[in-house]
Amino acid sequence: MVISVVLQIKGYAETHWTDTEHDPEDQSNGDSFNGHVDYLATKAYLHGSSSSIEVVIEPGTSKHRFACQLPTTCPSSFEGTFGQIRYLVNVRFVRPWKFDQNFSRCFTVLKVMDLNSQSLMLRVPTQVESQRTFCCFPCRSAPLSMCLSLPRGGFVPGQTVAVEIMVSNDSGVPVEDITVKLAMVVIYYSQPPCADTNKDHFVMVLKTGEGVSSKCRKQLTFDLKVPATPPTCFDLCSIIQIGYQVEAEARVKGCHGSQSLHMPITIGSVPLTKVPVQARTEKTFGVWPFRSDPLTLELNLPQTGFVPGQTVPVNVLVGNESKIRVYEVKVALAMMITYYSDLSSGVNSERKSVAKLKADGVMRNSRKMYDFQLPIPSTPPSCFHLCRIIKIGYQIEVVAKVKGMHVNGTLVLPVTICGVPIAPPMGQYIPDSSTDQSTLTLIEGEGACAPAAPPYPWSEGSVPSPPSYAEAMHMHPDPEKPRQGQPEPRDLVEKSYSPLYPVYKLPPQTEAKKDKEEQK
Repeated sequence: MVISVVLQIKGYAETHWTDTEHDPEDQSNGDSFNGHVDYLATKAYLHGSSSSIEVVIEPGTSKHRFACQLPTTCPSSFEGTFGQIRYLVNVRFVRPWKFDQNFSRCFTVLKVMDLNSQSLMLRVPTQVESQRTFCCFPCRSAPLSMCLSLPRGGFVPGQTVAVEIMVSNDSGVPVEDITVKLAMVVIYYSQPPCADTNKDHFVMVLKTGEGVSSKCRKQLTFDLKVPATPPTCFDLCSIIQIGYQVEAEARVKGCHGSQSLHMPITIGSVPLTKVPVQARTEKTFGVWPFRSDPLTLELNLPQTGFVPGQTVPVNVLVGNESKIRVYEVKVALAMMITYYSDLSSGVNSERKSVAKLKADGVMRNSRKMYDFQLPIPSTPPSCFHLCRIIKIGYQIEVVAKVKGMHVNGTLVLPVTICGVPIAPPMGQYIPDSSTDQSTLTLIEGEGACAPAAPPYPWSEGSVPSPPSYAEAMHMHPDPEKPRQGQPEPRDLVEKSYSPLYPVYKLPPQTEAKKDKEEQK
């Protein structure tokens, strides 16, 4: 005998922590920080109603089918140390003259984050540099320089992050070892009256390499495989933000502090399918036997098609191993026009600079990475087939200007200017405007079916293949490093539930290059 049986589907984010520095004997000020945001709250009656008195449920098994439209603004499920984003189904038996009986089951919600529809900067290489000296004037040492480079800024679980570290140790202090980490940084926010923030830093992958002696230079490469983990989240949840970064640390001998630097990256749920376009050239100065070491230019573009009004992220790497200083680096978008004569075989050509930028140069025996943002103004589209007497093309030009009477280093990569931008492979799913996103629908009848869900961005036989699913690494903290005074993430969630996240099986970048070379 019950009054009603209520089915509820809830989705919410909550944060909670206590101030461990607060005096436990002083209870005048609150030392508890909390935050709560609701994303989903639906209810339906399986038996009875809010106004019914008593309902008899016959003995046996009864099945009920239901469907609930999830709002597009729902963030992915997450279980953390100081908060969680959780979705659950709850069935409550409202009984007369007794306490209500509740049964709950959590489920995982995954917000699709397609890296192909994010910023173009995720497709091009990134680099960050750091430099420090030891002691102080007049005993200051020569600098210890460290440069961290990544092939791109966007990855998915299952992919390998190829981290390149260049260490130039001109100081007299040797570097004992180089440590590289892939870390998740979670920021928790509480709400008034006790508004504050808390931070959790979890190292997912850690690798250590050899050191660098004083007055030496060394390049090291580390492969960090991204484990199962929730996607980057900054704009969907106002009280929990999830970010990722690659960290590098050079531990030096003696009482000197270590040198460290970090590079933010984006973790998504659908991998990049558009491979960045790359061009490379080398130039030497002089003649044998006085030929110099090469000046290398490398150009990376996220794609080769753009439209007026778009900004082209031009990534240029200049490696100057020669003895000649590069005093300026220029990048330009040039229009190449070719004119043909109808009466004769005469051909004429014209070059017009559409957009250009410049930056400082590169010293001898050093390398430097540039990130140019090249805006495309109003200009006619590329035209090679519609007009037989006028052909219009475009190209990105990189010029490394060198001192003296030497010829400048140049690199050219053709691009296409069109009238319609490249569309992302998968648009955001927008439900029909007539659908109430907060309505829970019971489905009656054996032949009835649930409303259609948005299509998956992957399917059987697609490239890449569909992912597998696994628990996140941060759900299994290091037992040798307990969190003093704070609960473990496992204590915040029922023992039978842990969110599952997609993990792709993708070859490392080095293996992919080898396969392409073998096919050639």
